[in-house]
Formats: sequence, structure tokens, C-alpha cells
Amino acid sequence: MIVRRLVVSDAPTLRDIRLRALQEAPDAYGSSYEREVAFTDDVWRDRLLPGGNPHFGAFGDDGTLVALTVGELDGDDPDGVFVLAVWIEPSARGGDLLARLVDQVAAWGEAHRRTVVRLHVTEGNERAERSYRRLGFVRTGDFDVRPRDQAREYEMVRANAAP
Repeated sequence: MIVRRLVVSDAPTLRDIRLRALQEAPDAYGSSYEREVAFTDDVWRDRLLPGGNPHFGAFGDDGTLVALTVGELDGDDPDGVFVLAVWIEPSARGGDLLARLVDQVAAWGEAHRRTVVRLHVTEGNERAERSYRRLGFVRTGDFDVRPRDQAREYEMVRANAAP
């Protein structure tokens, strides 16, 4: 599998995988399928502009996008970078794909001198939390309450150990 940053021409593919993610795991995200299915093509393209938050994807041998994550610089902590919107096609789960995606965000953060990698995991998503723990993440004790459904999202961190 090839893991790379998505570019503007990947917008239709981004739309497809994001909508699949929102349908397959609706409780894992702050957004919803109903909200994002209404986005115009311009919204999907704008998400992939060079100055925006980078979207990283894993592509199978046939060119199909099977996994996605997004990086975001932490606006409240000059040392932090966020891993957001992680989703892996169920048939591609269980290998090293999550680590490779997180490493892409970590490397991007490192290029911006970010020394801490952060993410949020939704309460009750034990499989995701176990996977992040295997990658060196630990809960900080902080959490946010999602506005759309009042679900708790627990913060997890690790030192930035990008390859």
C-alpha cells in the first residue's frame, strides 16, 4: 500500500471515503453523514488545497483509497499537532496502516517543529483506544464533549516520534 498526502485531484475520492467513514462509524466523528453529503465539490477540493490541513491516505494496489487521516496544528499549544478523522476500511484493518497514517501526520508536525502528537478517541471506542495505546498514546485525563451528541472524546498524547 502507498501512503501519501492527498492532492486537489483526489477530491472525489476523499468525498467517497469520508462519506463511507461517516456511514460505517457514525459515532466516531464530530460531523455526520447528513451534514457532509450536502457539501459541494468545491468544499471537498478546498479541503485539499496546499495551505490547508493535510489529508493523508493509503491506496491499495488497485488505486482505491482505503484509509484516511488529517493533520492539524494545535492552535492552543505551539508544540502540538493533531491526528484527526482517522478511518480505515474494515477489510484493511489489523495491520500497520494506522501506524503509517499517524506517522505521516507526526512527520508533517515535526516539519513544523511540533513535539507532541494529540488525538481524541470517542468514549466506548475501545478498539481505537487500544490501537492508539499500541502506538504509544496515553490518555491525558482531558476530554471534550461533542456538541452534536454530547459524546465524550478523550484526549490522548505521545511524544512526536516521527520516522
